[in-house]
Amino acid sequence: MTEYVNYNEVFSIAPTPFFENQEIDYESKRRVLECMGDKG
Repeated sequence: MTEYVNYNEVFSIAPTPFFENQEIDYESKRRVLECMGDKG
């Protein structure tokens, strides 16, 4: 039997910043996550 979980919260999804050459910009990613953490 399948169990279902009822999620009653909003989940934020962090964007992943890229350089123009399609590599992940880890420094910008860190700043995005810090900002999201500061905002709660």
